Amino acid sequence: MVSIRSAAALLTAAAAQASAEKFGIYMPDTANVTGINAKPNATAVVPVPGWNLAKPYPGYWNDGETVDNNSGGCGWTMHLNLTANVSSSYDDRPGRVMRQSLELRPPAAPAPGALLDPETGNLTVSSNTTDTWLVRFVVFSKHEIPTGGQNNADGSCAGILSQECTDNMRAKYTSELSTIDGSEDWEGSIGAGGCPISGWAVLHPWDFNENFMLNNTLYWDEPLSADNKYSNAYDFYGSRPVPYAIIWGHSNTTAVGQRVTYDHVTIGCIKANETVGDSRLPSAGVKPGSAGGVMMWAVTAATAAAMGFGGIF
Repeated sequence: MVSIRSAAALLTAAAAQASAEKFGIYMPDTANVTGINAKPNATAVVPVPGWNLAKPYPGYWNDGETVDNNSGGCGWTMHLNLTANVSSSYDDRPGRVMRQSLELRPPAAPAPGALLDPETGNLTVSSNTTDTWLVRFVVFSKHEIPTGGQNNADGSCAGILSQECTDNMRAKYTSELSTIDGSEDWEGSIGAGGCPISGWAVLHPWDFNENFMLNNTLYWDEPLSADNKYSNAYDFYGSRPVPYAIIWGHSNTTAVGQRVTYDHVTIGCIKANETVGDSRLPSAGVKPGSAGGVMMWAVTAATAAAMGFGGIF
């Protein structure tokens, strides 16, 4: 089973057929949200066609628009950081690890849909609006995702996940009882048929309070090597896209009993495509055990503001 830690409330996890070597997924605490993976070797940023959470659910970007002519807006971005060798954040398993982190950032002020004060990072949206939303962030295992290929500029999963897979995921999430009722409890499984995803998954609803950016940041550590699996975690995991989903759902006080529409389920993939300093990109073709210019970094705390992830198929 995957170990999952969270400083924020309401973290729901589902784990299946998880590798014994996998260390798990964290949500950072308030002290290290901006520094948990601040000195990566490789990064990526892709757009996320999300919805306007500064408006009540369903958050259309222009008044009067309907599901038929609105496929989501722009301004949300997904940020991926990969660090090849860093100190483990697991107290019970000290040592060196490879770290991956995902951060979903909302539109920045003064753009439409901005949620955070640019000076303080505090949520600026009224609870009358946020109380209509129940947004969930789902991240999947990528062990079975093929290596190679490039990051899609639009953040989509085209060429990575099949149409059957994404259709089944949307059908599953929109028909899940908890999304219909706006319940924070998730009763069913997270995986969907036709998807090359059989391992762990993490699903949790966002808190619209001082923990908002914590909800939008996930990180996980991998052993640098694992017997009979890989000799270089940076290449093994870094050469694979990270698949995820965002369910832009309604709360239990709004549209109760109504199914979330398909366009309110974002399915995206992101893969590192930019290097930092003299590092190199992860490669499935690199000789096993080769670091190839990857530097060793230690996490340093920072006190910057808003952090926050990309794409719709």
